[in-house]
Amino acid sequence: CNATDGRSWLASGSNDKLVKIWSCEEDGTFAKSPPVELAFHRSTVRAVRFFNQTSHSGMYLASVGGGAHGVFVWDVVQGVQVCALAGHSDSIFGLDAAEE
Repeated sequence: CNATDGRSWLASGSNDKLVKIWSCEEDGTFAKSPPVELAFHRSTVRAVRFFNQTSHSGMYLASVGGGAHGVFVWDVVQGVQVCALAGHSDSIFGLDAAEE
C-alpha cells in the first residue's frame, strides 16, 4: 500500500476499464471516502505502477491496458492524465518505472 512519496496509496485496474486509487490512513486502514477513479482506458487495465518525479514534485501512476497500445501517466493528487506514451503495436501487459 506504500507509494514512493511517503504517503500510502493502493491502486488497482480491472475489466471495468478504470484505475482506482485509495488512500491509506496513518493507522494503516483505508480511507472511508470512495476511491479516485481514473477513466481513459478502452479495455481491461492490465498493470499499474506508482512513481515520483523529484524534478516535478509529484506522485504519478502509470497504467497500461489491453486495447490502447500505450502507457497512460496520471497525476495522482490532481486525478488527471498527464500524458499518453505511444509506441507499441499490440497490447501491453506490464510495466515498471525507475526512480530518479
